[in-house]
Amino acid sequence: MRVRNTQVAGQLIREERKRQGLTQALLAERVGVGRQWIHQIERGKDTAEVGLVLKTLHALGLRVSVERDPLRTPENQGARSRADRRAAKRRRRAEATGGDPVP
Repeated sequence: MRVRNTQVAGQLIREERKRQGLTQALLAERVGVGRQWIHQIERGKDTAEVGLVLKTLHALGLRVSVERDPLRTPENQGARSRADRRAAKRRRRAEATGGDPVP
């Protein structure tokens, strides 16, 4: 399943917890958090600590994998690296002052 936001992640956690017949309290005990934390995650809390979210997924027997989105590459998004932005800034500055561009 693709998880694109915290609401989807929370829904996935809630569905898997219920599928396994676990209460929020029992899952919280396994993860080492309070029941309220599980409740907030299942509702899509977007400021959760990544380590605890991963621990929660692990406690449910779920794996996480990360893939590069072919539609969001630097080439097609106009994104440039920090080094590229610095080099462009140096070139503009050199051109404005009549100096030689710096590579």
